[in-house]
Amino acid sequence: MQLVDVREALLQVGENDNDAAIASETTSLAEKELSDFEFLVLTVIWDYRETDYSKAIVEAKEIAIEMGINPIFPQKRLIERKKRFDESSSMEEVSFTPKENFRVNYFLYIVDQAISSLETRVEQFKEFDKVFGFLFPHNLRGIEDKYCHRLENALKFEERSDINVDELYTELKLFETLETNEFSNLIDVLKFLERT
Repeated sequence: MQLVDVREALLQVGENDNDAAIASETTSLAEKELSDFEFLVLTVIWDYRETDYSKAIVEAKEIAIEMGINPIFPQKRLIERKKRFDESSSMEEVSFTPKENFRVNYFLYIVDQAISSLETRVEQFKEFDKVFGFLFPHNLRGIEDKYCHRLENALKFEERSDINVDELYTELKLFETLETNEFSNLIDVLKFLERT
């Protein structure tokens, strides 16, 4: 990661640019954003998504020291929240160190969002597989017409379809008589169907 060089370049632009707005903006970026330890941790996490939190902290500390930035999380002002009617005054408030607060409220939040996004995509791929999965060469032996009907329904627009289910089913049944090893993927199957 070249953050040290980026910061140095921004400072040079800030010192040498004739446009006051550009000079002010680049100096501000170099002195505020690139001089903030939390920003460095976020950058490292973003850049090294495969590493865990501890490794990201170590990497960000090394960069901070090289840049002359104090490698500590700033202490945030605690915000008092109102207790709900069902909470007793004896309930303990959880307080985190700045580092732990960052881990819980930012790092773990991002990890949770990534997991949720992946789960959503997996579900979408499962739905696509229900519609198109039967077209893969290894699935064509013993094909049933219900798969062709499902494809037709998925691709219908205003109750019209470009797919003739009976013709598609008949063409796909041909694969039972062919050596399916010559078809390595879905595109090969579709090209074959287009030729027949």
